[in-house]
Amino acid sequence: MSSRIDIILSLSFPLDADPLAREVLALLHKGKTQEALSFALFFRASFPHIAESHVLCAHLFEAVSPDAAISAWDRLIRSKPLQLPWLEHAILFALARGRYRAVSRWVRALERIFVDAPSVSLLTELEKHGVPFTGSIGIHEDGISGWMWLPSGSLPRLQSTGNAEIKASLSRHPSGKTRDLITLRAEIPASSPSFSFFLQLPEGSRVTGNPVVHMPYAPSLAKRHTPAPTAVIIPIYGDKKATVACIGSLIASRCACKRQFDIVLVWDHGPDVSLLAYLKRIAERHRMLLFSTPRNLGFLGTINYALSKVPGRDVVLLNADTLVHGDWFDRLQEVARGQERAGTVTPLGTYAELLSFPSPRKRGWVRSVRDVARLDEACRLSAPADPAMDIPVGVGFCMYITGQLIARIGGLDSRFLYSGYGEEVDFCLRAEEAGFRNLAALNVFVGHRGGSSFGPRKKALAAQNNKAIFVRYPDYKHEYDSFLIREPLRSQREKMTRLLCGPIQAPLHILNERERNPNLKALRRTESFGNTLHVMPGNPPSARFKFYTPFPMANIPVTFPEDALLLRDIVEKLHPPRLVVHTADPMIGEMLKSLPYDRELSLERLPERALSAWKRYEPCPEGLFVEFSAISCADRELTDWLVKAGLPASFQPFQQAKRLSWEHADKSLPYLLATPGNVREWEKACALARKHAREGLSLWGAGLKRSWSNAPCPSNLRPCPDAELFAKWVCGGVLVPGDDPAVVAQWDMWASRRRVPLLVY
Repeated sequence: MSSRIDIILSLSFPLDADPLAREVLALLHKGKTQEALSFALFFRASFPHIAESHVLCAHLFEAVSPDAAISAWDRLIRSKPLQLPWLEHAILFALARGRYRAVSRWVRALERIFVDAPSVSLLTELEKHGVPFTGSIGIHEDGISGWMWLPSGSLPRLQSTGNAEIKASLSRHPSGKTRDLITLRAEIPASSPSFSFFLQLPEGSRVTGNPVVHMPYAPSLAKRHTPAPTAVIIPIYGDKKATVACIGSLIASRCACKRQFDIVLVWDHGPDVSLLAYLKRIAERHRMLLFSTPRNLGFLGTINYALSKVPGRDVVLLNADTLVHGDWFDRLQEVARGQERAGTVTPLGTYAELLSFPSPRKRGWVRSVRDVARLDEACRLSAPADPAMDIPVGVGFCMYITGQLIARIGGLDSRFLYSGYGEEVDFCLRAEEAGFRNLAALNVFVGHRGGSSFGPRKKALAAQNNKAIFVRYPDYKHEYDSFLIREPLRSQREKMTRLLCGPIQAPLHILNERERNPNLKALRRTESFGNTLHVMPGNPPSARFKFYTPFPMANIPVTFPEDALLLRDIVEKLHPPRLVVHTADPMIGEMLKSLPYDRELSLERLPERALSAWKRYEPCPEGLFVEFSAISCADRELTDWLVKAGLPASFQPFQQAKRLSWEHADKSLPYLLATPGNVREWEKACALARKHAREGLSLWGAGLKRSWSNAPCPSNLRPCPDAELFAKWVCGGVLVPGDDPAVVAQWDMWASRRRVPLLVY
């Protein structure tokens, strides 16, 4: 255990997660492994984006459950593929326990990393267990990096095609056994022409990424005498079905567009030969340009190759898994040519990073051109009068690039990044440095399936290319995150959603945001589940619509009663066959009176009248409203009525939570503090925390950050990121500051449902 504590102590934690991390380490020092594991699980669930939360769980699971430890390590490696020390530790742990399936999976992840080399001890251990593996090679920060595991005394033969002179340095790291680790670093000259870099290895050896292809594009200085139409470039590798649909939508849009454009198909030697035959037929029939690369070059090389075939033009980079509609090109070009110093222009899309609909964090999908047509029309109608907006970077799924920009900075940079991810980010940041603008066309929508090729290999490549981008542009991440936080497109996304709202066949489900519905996930998989209205009780209450049909749309927040007309308007547009209410909160019942349904709901009346009202609203037959937070739910009359209303026979009225006096509470356990309702209760909670700080008492306040963030408090009184997860894994009990019977009863039922004791002080 001491060695494991030393490993965990060596980790560094971000500031916002420090209290949780310190709590885990303190429990470990006291020998309370199980409590430490509970807190680590709470840490991971509250901050899944922090890698150290996964590491803590994995290390602690190693002592109690190897299967859970492997699952935790696997989760970390998938999300953070470049963390070599953790990856090596996970491989050695799995080797020691004979979990060779996990070892094989993680060794493949190891082979995708070329910016750093693994340790000799790990490679020796893998060879001793007979695990097959290879090296890795790729382009990173103006050079070629890689590593390989070769027989002792042997070195790879380096060979490059083209006129470039590549000076490579090899380093040997002896293992003392039959093989050595060889690392490679080769600088790429600044004005290097196209070349392919090969490693000739001993028979039977191979390296992931070999050969490395460098395909730059330098624009010609010669000017065109006659302007050529814009070239829409489509790089094609595989997925015949998506490619055929993309080309079909482009051909159809030619008739709707007033401005002429050329369709340029670039075949990159994919595995499906029948796709090439189709491209030849369609190119000849519809007057398209078809080019074939010398060999498989990847996205970056294919684009630069295409630029060399259509020099001096404006171009549109269009992925082969996109769908366009109507006069999309006219609107896109109007933005590009109507704005001063425009360099790149990107439309909105379903899988478009910053410009994704319904949101960057919740990317959507489309099934057909009909869906794209609806979204594109809503996008056009909801766009402002000036549809151009400055953005940090464009997105390569569909990006208009002006010929002036290409003439100034050239094509994609194949010296700094390895083909596959982030090339357009680097290109747009170079454009900004050259004085050009990256714009979004808010009146154009292009459907993008996206994500189909974003597997483990692409994740590792993305992490390595992002590492290079952050080195070259240290301010980029801050600008990107700032754009996400500001959400300048939020209002337009909401306008689009209002325009897209239409009649639904499934019920509209009314949910209480403060109540858990354990069967909700199962209900979502049924045909009867449609869109939802999530209500947050308060003064005033607020709500937000979540749309799942016919495709994901943006959430629309409403505040009651200010937005009562908006609430009514949206429900009228949805026109659900019925409402299904999953809550018994009387405040929500008052809110529902504004909806265009001639029904009423009030739980403050007699159960008989409430029963008839609820029958009109059709309470969910699955008994999903087993969660209540209103004080009226503690009434025996109401629980009897709920049984009459059709709940299962197994339903039991709520029992009171186990009551404990503070004298009998275990001070070594963490407790959840119910949100203090006034200054007196807040001072009482702070005094209790200070009094028992030396005994190791820790209090985690529900809603503390929202309600009391500016008030000074003791160090052992901290905001709780998620009260539900806290109660599930860590909570020693709930402390209620004050004696308000309504508040006590509310937390009494909350604690009863979660089977944790209640303390009132």
